[in-house]
Amino acid sequence: MMNMKMVGAAAVAVILIVGGWQLLKQMTSAQPLTEAEAAAKVEELYPGKIVELGKQQDRYVMAIDRDEGMYEVEMDSVTGEIVSMKRTKEHKPPEPQGNEQAPEEPSQPEKEPDSPESPTTNEPSSTSPAKLITQEEAAFIALKRFGGEIDDVEQVEKAGISFYLVEVETGDDREVTVEINAISGEITNLAWED
Repeated sequence: MMNMKMVGAAAVAVILIVGGWQLLKQMTSAQPLTEAEAAAKVEELYPGKIVELGKQQDRYVMAIDRDEGMYEVEMDSVTGEIVSMKRTKEHKPPEPQGNEQAPEEPSQPEKEPDSPESPTTNEPSSTSPAKLITQEEAAFIALKRFGGEIDDVEQVEKAGISFYLVEVETGDDREVTVEINAISGEITNLAWED
């Protein structure tokens, strides 16, 4: 009888020791990413040039220069997940060069700026509305990036620019709201739900 109790106690002790060792191993294996690893991961996901990189608490914050503009990317320093991404500056396309604009400027009368139509005639972008992508196209862009299932798609306007906010429930039961430029189809911001 005493032998059975000792064998049982020994088995419990072995289970506790092995379990504690596995738990300790798992807790200490989550080493934070180095700055170089974080930068390489962001450059792989979003081709561009990282111009600034710093660490704030448990996140790396990076400024990345891409063709479309400057972006601020926040990455979890342990998991390597992108927590947020937002455009901080838009790069303007270069002005057209050549003889096409030279004839137009002299032909406009000097009185034109006083005319009520002058703001629209001097700004061709405001007179010809850009073609917006559809909600379905925005949903496709979000699903292509994150997979999962669409919860909601909403069109909003910020500072005169149209965006789609696409809520995606990813395959790992997390939710992300993807902000997509309604003209270019570019992902401009991400917000993960806690």
